[in-house]
Amino acid sequence: MSANSESPGTRQEDVCAPASGVPPSRPAQSDEEQHRLLMECVTDYAIFLLDAEGRVAAWNAGAERILGYPEAEALGMSASLFFTPEDVAADELEKELRTASETGRAGDDRWQVRKGGSRFWASGVTTALRDGDGRLRGFAKVLRDLTERRRAEEALQASERRCRALVENAFDGVTLIAADGRVLETTPSTFRGLGYAPEECVGRDGLELLHPDDAPAVRDLLTRVLREPGVKVTAQYRLRHKGGSWRWVDAVAANLLADPAVGAVVVNHRDVT
Repeated sequence: MSANSESPGTRQEDVCAPASGVPPSRPAQSDEEQHRLLMECVTDYAIFLLDAEGRVAAWNAGAERILGYPEAEALGMSASLFFTPEDVAADELEKELRTASETGRAGDDRWQVRKGGSRFWASGVTTALRDGDGRLRGFAKVLRDLTERRRAEEALQASERRCRALVENAFDGVTLIAADGRVLETTPSTFRGLGYAPEECVGRDGLELLHPDDAPAVRDLLTRVLREPGVKVTAQYRLRHKGGSWRWVDAVAANLLADPAVGAVVVNHRDVT
């Protein structure tokens, strides 16, 4: 047989990469071969095995990519090396392994430490491995780096806190009103000058607080706002104080019903009594 007709040796990238077209038939893979492929080809997840004491016993390519340690360096190390100093001090690894041993698995979302000391946010699951007699042989750990998602969530939460602080401490009141006039949400300052707490007004028909002489004109304005998405109108009218007196307010209303994030008429008003 000529040299050109001989089959080349199988390379790792040939095994891991998906074949184009119809793949050739292959003999059934042994458990050892499947395990090898799992450890070599999965890189989006860190997958490693621990012995019963929490030392690394096996290490996949994803663990090297995410945690930074080559397999030869990782084997035999305690998994506590991947925990933050504060979690090490709190015995979080021992707690995790104990939970997995007692219940079969332990899930965790926490900051982990990669080689060099940098931190990343990971979601992980630790599963207890037992033999046929039920004896604990070790643990399997699967980790995924979710740092970017965590950073985005933290940025969103920070933005929401800033917006809430701005709205709740603003001098003007802001109220979201449904198309039928019900108060959906309101800032504390909105009805404070009228003697009401926000929870006394949410779900209530805000138009019932109008002075009888002002109600027809305000209702006409609301009808106009509801007909014209995005339109803004201004008005001045009186609202009834909880004690029975009347307070003058300047108001600006905007139709944001079409905005799925708002879905309401936004009314900004200031007590000008």
